[in-house]
Amino acid sequence: MNQLDYQVATRLTQYYVLALAMVAILTLSGLWFVKKTIRGLHDDGRVVNVAGRQRMLSQQLTKLALLRTQEIVHTDQTDLENLTDLWFNSHEDLRAWLLRMEKEYVVPKSARLDSMFADLQPIFESMHTGFRLIDSPVRSL
Repeated sequence: MNQLDYQVATRLTQYYVLALAMVAILTLSGLWFVKKTIRGLHDDGRVVNVAGRQRMLSQQLTKLALLRTQEIVHTDQTDLENLTDLWFNSHEDLRAWLLRMEKEYVVPKSARLDSMFADLQPIFESMHTGFRLIDSPVRSL
């Protein structure tokens, strides 16, 4: 092989190695970015899950309260006190912007959500008091 062929082959090899290194760097950085995005979405999913559970719990509590106050015979053996505690604690965690589960999830903050929680607070406290009253052994309805 003459000198010129050797230089061309060397230069092409260097470009090839450089291109492979760039592909590897771009692939790894893309993988890191996707992993970070998915991790963030998983945390968001947990927040949405707790908020959805809040809706289900409030519906279940309302149903049980109605059954008890109307003295309707039913087979639902759910403990109203435990259900009320779970509903209350989940609400407080969402309001405090921190969910405590298998790890702590930070709930994204916004002024609008703060305002909505502030508007909801008197209604929430009234419902919580009502559920506690219905669950008490001596109730005056």
